[in-house]
Parts: sequence; structure tokens; C-alpha cells
Amino acid sequence: MKVENLLTNSSSLSLIWWPDSSPKSSHLEYLPSICKRDGAEIWHNSSAWQTEVLYQFSGLEPYTAYRMKVYVRENTTKLVFPSSQFVDATTAEGSE
Repeated sequence: MKVENLLTNSSSLSLIWWPDSSPKSSHLEYLPSICKRDGAEIWHNSSAWQTEVLYQFSGLEPYTAYRMKVYVRENTTKLVFPSSQFVDATTAEGSE
């Protein structure tokens, strides 16, 4: 899992991850989640589960530190696995 810098700016961060290559990975869905690194760490999930392995968080504050993670679930059983990794990143500075 890493930040995709080419798609990152002052109001958005893009996260990319790689599922394992087992046959079961085709039955997985992902729910990206983000929180501001301001001490409160209130998490905000994306609006829906997805099968894509790239997600762009938008509407973020310029030059602000965030922490991102991805929940995984099996789409056949709906069993949810908590994220075992997270990525920290900072949005770019805004223009004035």
C-alpha cells in the first residue's frame, strides 16, 4: 500500500494497494478509510465497498497530515478483515 504521488495535490490524496495473487483475491472488496492526524483520529470511510485497488480521497485540507487504511471483505461471505497496515501522507501546500 502506498500513496500515488502523481494523483496527489493540496485537496486530495490517492492510495493504491496490491491484493494477494491467490484465486480468492478476485472475491475481495475494499473500503478505504482516512483520518486527520490531529490527535482526535476520527476515521471517515469511503461511501461504498469497491473492487478497484486505487482510491482518491478528496475534499481534504491543504498541507495537512492524514492516515489511510483499507478494510477488506470477502464479497461471498461479507466477512470483514480490519486493515493490518496504514499509510501516512500530507497533502500539498495550497496556493494563495
